Amino acid sequence: MQYLNFGRKYEAAAVTGDISRLPGKNCLVRQAQMIGTRLFCEEGESISNSSHSEEESIEILKEKPLTDEKLEKAIYSKTKVLYCSTKKSTSFNKIMKQEMQLFDSTENPSPNIIKLCDALKTIPPTSVDAERAFSAAGLFVTKLRTRLSDKSINCLCFLKSYFKNE
Repeated sequence: MQYLNFGRKYEAAAVTGDISRLPGKNCLVRQAQMIGTRLFCEEGESISNSSHSEEESIEILKEKPLTDEKLEKAIYSKTKVLYCSTKKSTSFNKIMKQEMQLFDSTENPSPNIIKLCDALKTIPPTSVDAERAFSAAGLFVTKLRTRLSDKSINCLCFLKSYFKNE
């Protein structure tokens, strides 16, 4: 995200930045390629479906009359695993690498870089639920109670939230 904000000044920001080190440009390009392939791979052309055919799943459902087994088979048949074809993903990787180099030299983002930036902006930096969980666990894990197991801490946090809501 900082690379997309700073552009050419990214390496200068990495040198003058805080204690935290910023990753290199090559690492950023690889990450952008992976995220872009996962998010923006066209479903119609470049994704192949690895699920079973509907006819096979219907035959499987007719063979076994038990409800649990029917549910399991229906869930299995509806679960579709989508994969990007390697040819399309490599071409996308080349395009993304060229666009990152173009952005580095001109500081004008292309439409794919803008989509990538928008996708990264939608990811929340922290979760309120996670913050609450750590805060609640901090009430039980103190210097005096450092030997509590994870299961005990989970139970105590659950009981605290349960009785607090009643």
